[in-house]
Amino acid sequence: MFFLYIEVQNPDEEQKTILPGLEHVIVSIKTERDRRDDVQIYEYIAVNRMQRKQLSVSQNIARSTAKDRVKNPRVEAVALAPDELVSELEMVTLYMLDMDMHFHPIKNATTFGGLTIVEWLRGYCVLEECYAGDFPESSDGIIQIDAGEFDATLQRAGLSRSEARAFLERVTFQAGRRDLYDAPLLRTSDGQLFFLAALYRGIDIALIISSQIGSQKLNVTSKGKAFEKAVLKMFANAGVIAKTFKFTVGVTQYDCDVAVLWDGHLFIFECKNYGLPTDDPADRFFFWNRQMEAMQQAERIATDLSEHPEIVRQHFGGDATWDKIHTVVLNASFLSFPTGRKGVFFYDASALGRFLKEGTLNEIRSMPVEGKRTDVSVVVKRLWKGARPTPLDLVREMEHPSQVTMESDKYYIARKLLPLSATSAVMIVEAASKPPDFQPLLTPDEMKRPGARVSKQHSQQKRKPTVSRRHRR
Repeated sequence: MFFLYIEVQNPDEEQKTILPGLEHVIVSIKTERDRRDDVQIYEYIAVNRMQRKQLSVSQNIARSTAKDRVKNPRVEAVALAPDELVSELEMVTLYMLDMDMHFHPIKNATTFGGLTIVEWLRGYCVLEECYAGDFPESSDGIIQIDAGEFDATLQRAGLSRSEARAFLERVTFQAGRRDLYDAPLLRTSDGQLFFLAALYRGIDIALIISSQIGSQKLNVTSKGKAFEKAVLKMFANAGVIAKTFKFTVGVTQYDCDVAVLWDGHLFIFECKNYGLPTDDPADRFFFWNRQMEAMQQAERIATDLSEHPEIVRQHFGGDATWDKIHTVVLNASFLSFPTGRKGVFFYDASALGRFLKEGTLNEIRSMPVEGKRTDVSVVVKRLWKGARPTPLDLVREMEHPSQVTMESDKYYIARKLLPLSATSAVMIVEAASKPPDFQPLLTPDEMKRPGARVSKQHSQQKRKPTVSRRHRR
């Protein structure tokens, strides 16, 4: 069981200056004492990388013919994706669920809480597309929904009558529901139905589906195996031999997710397809417990294979040799961070795929080409020392993942006061983007003018609490 320890403190002088009349500050001891700032920043970078991937996919789909398949379920029947869509967002989410989260939503006919992945996707996309925009900007973002009309819309959108009712029951907030993102409908004692539509502006439906299934304590084992197959394919496409196998030492049986023997280096990958944690403390606690369990499992497998090299040779050939063994926790999510204890690497599939296939990190720049502004992909860093990848290149990248090191200086840990009343507040501790530094843009003349110089005090100020007006998931 997870316990989140909190204590109520007296405000310091600075906090009383920010919120006059403040008497009590609620502080999460778990957050303050046990979570390292750099770990929070690695999570934040992973979320931002995933959001950038979604944006890129969204832009590509917007230029495709996907919009021709979009229909309105409030007035007409719409077949389930990918044949027909209720929004372009549905196609973007379908891509993310398939290619990045390895749910294989189209082929996977398994039901979770009475619905397949495609049906969960359709239900949430109906909420986002057909109802989330139905309130004026000046309102509180809570709208009343006619339950009968919503049920009919879901059925026109491809759900059966029983599936529509199952979806409505699962997304109505009650005991056992994780939060108001997974379950954004509220039912009053007299049966009225209300939708927290404001939460669904720019919502991440792929994350919600993963959370919804996780909250039901349902393990999608197929997505783990699908992820392992995807990793094997990455190495095969790069011309590097990779294997997956089971083995037994004593009475203990192990699954070696992916083993790679490459120029005298043996890599042991423990592949984990967990969604990134939400802001829920228990969710984050269990996520990081699973990461540590994966690390320990990778260490055990590497140790046993080192002591029993004949097992490796059964799969890679009798003449297989290696000088170094590297243990890696490979995340399907975008989470990587510098080398952990005992040299265990924490790397992610997106970074690995980029390393094996392209060997460069690029950024898109808008440049004039023949008199027109054109988006051009520009190399900002090479990941290989030579013309082909080597195991030493991969080790160097995993020790200090470029996707993390290039971004880590952009963020810091903000401490914000969230007012609860005139006399109390809670301290929110979260990663945030640093304000831009405009000083490099100033000309020498501007640098000489009084007041033109940009403050250098950010490193001292970044720890000071500010007032948080809104704390989002």
